[in-house]
Amino acid sequence: MHILKRLHPSQIFILLSFFLWIQCPTIDPPPPAKLSAPAITEYKIYAKSDYSGEYHEFIKIIWRTDSSDQILTDRFNIIREIDNDSFPTVITNIPGTNTEFDDDVNLFNIMDRTVEHRIYYHIYGYDTLDRSGDTSVACTLVLARNLILMHPGDTMKESTGNEYFQWEVPEQISDPNISQLYLWRGDSLVWKSDSIRIFSMGRAQYLKKKLPSFLSPLQRGKYYWGIEFSIIETYYPMSITIRNFTVE
Repeated sequence: MHILKRLHPSQIFILLSFFLWIQCPTIDPPPPAKLSAPAITEYKIYAKSDYSGEYHEFIKIIWRTDSSDQILTDRFNIIREIDNDSFPTVITNIPGTNTEFDDDVNLFNIMDRTVEHRIYYHIYGYDTLDRSGDTSVACTLVLARNLILMHPGDTMKESTGNEYFQWEVPEQISDPNISQLYLWRGDSLVWKSDSIRIFSMGRAQYLKKKLPSFLSPLQRGKYYWGIEFSIIETYYPMSITIRNFTVE
């Protein structure tokens, strides 16, 4: 007390404030809210080449995050469910800067491509505090059966002007549909045909498309060709069946 009497009032105030400060517990600010659910904005079936140069079917999923989130996304997980299976596949550790993902249909382990399959996707993120956020509403798409690619086989030896492609639309498909032919060489699209509308009425249809004259004859080498199949009412591809051949 004798010491306090010798102190100036302002010094006493500072001293008391210091003692109060060291006795009060430090309260951390509350953590930011968890991540909102991403919104899946687009999904499509298309063909592209993989790392080895082989062309096959992919499903592209595109999403956006909520701009009002207060914390950054560290990574995303995508849940893929086929025909309401009991054990969905979880695709993990997609970088948080990504807003799209290409899902390789070859890795789906679908044993029977002679029937349609319904595919469901959900997506959710992890923030930089390693907390999982809300899960998106599912997007659903139908993966149609593969078509039958009939001609050419493994090799093409036709004379100039006679090159053609032929495929079968199975008899089980009764809705009006569209086929479109793609031809690739290396990492380039060589030709995309016009859309071919057919009304199969439940009967098998055998479609044939001649190679355009500006591409005939094809140079020697390895090519890939694919038939994109759509039901007219869906407005997006439902499958792309792909085969390769060599021009000798």
